[in-house]
Amino acid sequence: MPGQFVDQLRQSPYWPPWSGWPRRCLRRPSRGRVPGAADRLGKISLPTLVIDGGATPSISRAADQVARLVPGARHRTLAGQPHNVDPAAIGPVLVEFFVEEG
Repeated sequence: MPGQFVDQLRQSPYWPPWSGWPRRCLRRPSRGRVPGAADRLGKISLPTLVIDGGATPSISRAADQVARLVPGARHRTLAGQPHNVDPAAIGPVLVEFFVEEG
């Protein structure tokens, strides 16, 4: 997430519950901790396509990490697209994925 958005979040009432989310989300369990998202992602058995827009490096890195954690997941970067990917750019990618997965 770009720093400017983090700064805005810190000023919002939503910050306290969000502040530890990235660490909680992707941590691996140890010493009896509740499994994090990394463990849940590793159990996904459905065909998965992870898409990012390419214009925000932090989101692209996160998408890549998610795709690596989901067994058999595919990762597509739609070059030059922002966080809110244009429907005209993402539509054909989704159609292709669902047609291939039948």
